[in-house]
Amino acid sequence: MITAPTIIERNPDLHKSEIDGKVVLMSMTNGSYYGLNPTGSKIWELLESPRSIKEVVEKLTELYNISFDDCKKDLLPYLQELISEKLIKTN
Repeated sequence: MITAPTIIERNPDLHKSEIDGKVVLMSMTNGSYYGLNPTGSKIWELLESPRSIKEVVEKLTELYNISFDDCKKDLLPYLQELISEKLIKTN
């Protein structure tokens, strides 16, 4: 289970490209491509270095004018999906 203090980071084994400002990831392990929407691309950008989920939420609330609680509520399941697909990992 991930929570606000959980530190997350990119999986360094992924290959990344950008197409029309959106991040596209290739996982050799999964043998799959992943296209991130603009918000997902911003999250990927924010994870250039490891960050806590709280830090990511705070940055997204600044960028998208959304409340902390609403952002966290929407972000946690998304991050859990990225972890499940091994696109990001926890420390």
